[in-house]
Amino acid sequence: MARKSRGLRGLEAAGYQRADWSAVRRARWLLDFAQFNLGVARRRVLENLRDGLAGFLMSTYASQITTPLSVSPAGKVRFKRPPRMIRTTGLLTSPSQAELVKWQRWLRTGLETLGRAEVPFWHIRPKGLSYSLQRHGSALVARSVLSNRSTAEWFKDFTYQTLAEVPNLRFCESCGNPFIRVRRQAYCSPRCSQKVRTAKHRFHHREKINERRRRAYEKKQREKLGPNARVGRAAKANSANTAPHRP
Repeated sequence: MARKSRGLRGLEAAGYQRADWSAVRRARWLLDFAQFNLGVARRRVLENLRDGLAGFLMSTYASQITTPLSVSPAGKVRFKRPPRMIRTTGLLTSPSQAELVKWQRWLRTGLETLGRAEVPFWHIRPKGLSYSLQRHGSALVARSVLSNRSTAEWFKDFTYQTLAEVPNLRFCESCGNPFIRVRRQAYCSPRCSQKVRTAKHRFHHREKINERRRRAYEKKQREKLGPNARVGRAAKANSANTAPHRP
């Protein structure tokens, strides 16, 4: 018997109760989703993932249609940013596992593109996106309008909105993986941080490191050949063995 899809009816799925997610939390969910192993996920785990997707969609939806206002000392109300219009017929279908795999592949490809050192440019093209100009008195208010009710297109557009909004999304200076920076963090993990520190240490102290390796090599050779054995430098020995023979 086929499983009946709950859908995101009227945007009142599990995510409706979590519509206060910050941009940072939405970005963390996206990065976690990109690394999620869908191939071995069980049914309950997939249901939790779909609930998280509902939270991601609902919180992004709420942040986009809400229009922050400011009031001047004279009492004049002003828009802090142009409002956004998102049109829906009241039903966003819950994605299948195959669709989740497709979305995850799209997200991974985009993040990997941004993580590359050469030409890091990810062009996101959600369908059903247009721009609207509306006149209020003698002034214009600009709006972006998302009129496509496809969950896949919402996911693409909301991914863009989240990654563009989150203030501390960074890419690791060592491996290029994305992460949410904490304080002055420059690397995605302690492993990458240690890798860079080790490389810098070896670069600045290469003579001492080479001498230490040289002494260790001599000790090993004398233990093998005897205490009076003469140990030459490996580099010179190798160059002598590879030198062309002259008649």
